[in-house]
Amino acid sequence: MLGDSAVIFLLSHAKLLPKEKYAAWQGFYIATYQTADHELRKVIFSNYGGFLYDSHSNRYYELLEKHREKWHKLITKDLDELFNPKIE
Repeated sequence: MLGDSAVIFLLSHAKLLPKEKYAAWQGFYIATYQTADHELRKVIFSNYGGFLYDSHSNRYYELLEKHREKWHKLITKDLDELFNPKIE
């Protein structure tokens, strides 16, 4: 699980793209989240571009350029630890 505070900070600075603009994709991660009323929703994150797609609203968002590297490091660090745990 990604840390709530880092995810909230980075995604709160995402920009809603106009409906006529679509993001270019090259690899992706699928994530789920639960709303306050316990509804499970899906979001697709672009692996490289700093874009995300919210399937509930059918809208694309773009992370600010200055936050994209932080986002990518956050995701890849947590996924690496999930699939390649350190042996102690």
